[in-house]
Amino acid sequence: MNNKKVQFITRTAAILAITVVFQLLRVIIPGLGALPSSVYIIGSLVNLGLLLGVSIVGISGGLIIACITPIIALLTAHIMNPYQLVLVAAGNVSLVLVYGLLSKHILLFKNKIVSNSISVVVGALIKFAVMYFGATLVAKMLLSNADFQKVFALAQTFQLITALIGGALMLLIMPALKKAIKI
Repeated sequence: MNNKKVQFITRTAAILAITVVFQLLRVIIPGLGALPSSVYIIGSLVNLGLLLGVSIVGISGGLIIACITPIIALLTAHIMNPYQLVLVAAGNVSLVLVYGLLSKHILLFKNKIVSNSISVVVGALIKFAVMYFGATLVAKMLLSNADFQKVFALAQTFQLITALIGGALMLLIMPALKKAIKI
């Protein structure tokens, strides 16, 4: 194996491992999972992991993390069914793709922090849209109660908030990480 492949595998695995630890915090820290704010804390940290994957390894590494984290959420009973798994994976993939493509190709601003910030916001909005409309579609197909459909779809609002917080955290720590791992 060449050095770039080894670097890709080890960096992706390391970021995935950290992201899985973030997901398991509700199991590791007693009572954390019962707190309403745990969704925002853990969700923000998982989104941080997704965006670190893209920033450090590239889109393909971010996509690996984006697809594995919903499986972990299903295995730990954070999400309850395959429909939710698909919705979360689709949202994660959209965040990774949009951020990855925009942050590499946005030429509107010479300032990389501004470009990356815009990329985070657009990625978070697209993730929210994918999950909101996906949840609405699933709810319409599977649920008969109109009120429950609205609640199910609106429950995805935290995805926007956690993606934005995760993006802000990534923007704060990336300069130090770039220096530390020389990327």
